Amino acid sequence: MLRPATLLLCLSLSATVAAPAAAQRDIVGADDEEEDGPPRAAPPPPPEEKKDEKKDDKKGKKGDKKAADDKKAADDKKAADDKKAADDKKAADDKAKKDDKKAPVDVLADTDEDKAKRKAEDDAKKKADEAASAEDKKKAEEKKRLLEQKKLDEEKRLQETKADRLTAAKKLRAYRRADGNEVVVLAEVEPGAVVKGGLVEMRLEVFKPLDVADPRFGAREPYRDLKLVAAVIEPTGKKDMTTRFAVHSLGAPGRYGFHFTPTNDGVVQVQLSGEVGERRLNVTIPLHVGVWPPPDFEDEDKKLLQ
Repeated sequence: MLRPATLLLCLSLSATVAAPAAAQRDIVGADDEEEDGPPRAAPPPPPEEKKDEKKDDKKGKKGDKKAADDKKAADDKKAADDKKAADDKKAADDKAKKDDKKAPVDVLADTDEDKAKRKAEDDAKKKADEAASAEDKKKAEEKKRLLEQKKLDEEKRLQETKADRLTAAKKLRAYRRADGNEVVVLAEVEPGAVVKGGLVEMRLEVFKPLDVADPRFGAREPYRDLKLVAAVIEPTGKKDMTTRFAVHSLGAPGRYGFHFTPTNDGVVQVQLSGEVGERRLNVTIPLHVGVWPPPDFEDEDKKLLQ
């Protein structure tokens, strides 16, 4: 049996020898493990390029899907627009067909030849109308010229016959008054040269002018059974004096008369009034008492020619 001191020494030596061997085994062990098989290790990380490709593939797929969706939406919109356009055209065609059915068919429609013929006729008629209008204008101008010439000739005749007419008017003077186109009054005053204190007789013819002559009365239709009043207004220097006379029938159709005696010189107004048909007759004839030739002689003679 070993002593405790000897035992401790042996254990110490054993530990010193064993330590390098273990260290050597560790180094050798490393080689041995390489020879026995591959060591257990984690798999290497995927390359960065592959990750980027996957991302790009994913983006590409998303872009393709969006493009496809956009194309589908565009196709759907175009299809809807095409359908609406087709529906609108169909509706318009249906309406046109209905309108065509409603509109009467003109089986007698003019041909181009008929239209050309009608145009030629219209042109000829237009030219004829223009020619007729020009001819009417020419006739109207000629008529106007003749009337003016007639007026000048009449004035010339009146001047040439003035002396003779004044001589005749001293005995019997005529006046003409018209109330529109319905009533005409012709008055004869005898004597024509009226003097103060002399008897004056006034004879009247009241008639309606006719465009077509009557077989019995000619161009004058007499007014019968009239009730007329003559108001003779004389100047007195202060206040005019008015005397009224009933106008009586002279026995012939449309002929009436009365007489009076003027008491003052100057202009005596003879006012004739009464109901004539549906009209109220009211005309005035001036008589120049004590004046010869009267200042209105020419004017009154011209009225007789109307």
